[in-house]
Amino acid sequence: MEPEPLILLLTDIFKEYDRTSETVKACTVLRPVIEFLWAASKHLLPHVAFSTDRSDSGSRWNTTLHLSHLTPVLSSTGENALVSSQSQAQTDLWLNISDSLKKISSSSTAVVLNEAQGDEGSKSNSNGWDKIPDRIQQIILKLSSTSDESFPTLPTATYLQVLKQNKALGVSMVLNVMLSTMGCQVEITTSMASTIKTGNFRANSLQVSHPFSIFNVPYVDASQLSCFNQTELDLFQSEGDGIPKDIVKKLSENKFKSPTTSHLLRHQFNNWFGVLQICFGPKALITQEIKEWINHLDMHETSYDAGFKNDKDFGAKVLGLVDLTFYQLCDSCLRAKHPEDVDFSLISLHSKRFDIIQNCFLANKPAYLITATPSPIDTEDDQCQNDRENKKKN
Repeated sequence: MEPEPLILLLTDIFKEYDRTSETVKACTVLRPVIEFLWAASKHLLPHVAFSTDRSDSGSRWNTTLHLSHLTPVLSSTGENALVSSQSQAQTDLWLNISDSLKKISSSSTAVVLNEAQGDEGSKSNSNGWDKIPDRIQQIILKLSSTSDESFPTLPTATYLQVLKQNKALGVSMVLNVMLSTMGCQVEITTSMASTIKTGNFRANSLQVSHPFSIFNVPYVDASQLSCFNQTELDLFQSEGDGIPKDIVKKLSENKFKSPTTSHLLRHQFNNWFGVLQICFGPKALITQEIKEWINHLDMHETSYDAGFKNDKDFGAKVLGLVDLTFYQLCDSCLRAKHPEDVDFSLISLHSKRFDIIQNCFLANKPAYLITATPSPIDTEDDQCQNDRENKKKN
């Protein structure tokens, strides 16, 4: 506490006491206290470290010690009675001062605590989590579940770190750095990074592709990874005229790709495993299911090689199942209100992994990977239309 407010407080209390007291004036007896505080405010006293005892016993000890130095020693009986009354009055005075100091200390502490809590609250709200709608927050927490008995109360720390980035390009760069430290060889696109930042993990339909997909994290050779520093230079060279069109196209394009060998399939599973760890945590049920795929592929690589040999679309069908079950789990989390309402069995594909070993795996490619072919009737109609147009030209 600064000495100046204390001097004003004591002066006001002394004046109030002098107006009502008929004995020795407090300003006369307690003048050394004011002088001491004035000297302290002017930095004329050496600094001494001490801790004030504000307990009841400490207050009584302080009062007794001060009175022993401030009360004059009087010998007569009448004077002793006067001293006794003065002592009682001065005791009340010091108790009032002590109570006032406690109130000031409490109010000052409350102000400091409120400021600290305000700073802490502003820091916690700066991570971007509060910008995500409540409905989407609930879906993310449900996808982060580590058991089917309860939902987590907060997202993972890694996901909060990603949300601190203001722009999708920064999110993409942070994700690529984090994934590289996890042994992943992947290049996260800006469209996928934007999807992760906004929490848009669920596709609108099974008929259309979605940026947050296992198909969008293919294995990338280290020699083919783009240089993000070069991308930044390209952005700075725009000179405020906007990002060049070729850079916009480069940043917005997805990299949907299905593996053609067991080696590429294993890498794509590992990249997806790293993305899920960042978004939902390493212990989430959905993350653990992808880990089962990686372990199964490592133990039965020859069975996967046979699958690719029998069907060129084997990799697309396997990843299509994973993508389908993730969509179904998101849909279940959207409708669920309690942990028992979420059907976590949707993501379990143990039977499909067993079919791969038995060489009887059956699945379909996702609808968005199938190119629509026109029917023969439409082809004939188009041919007739073209013939008529050619005749008109001739």
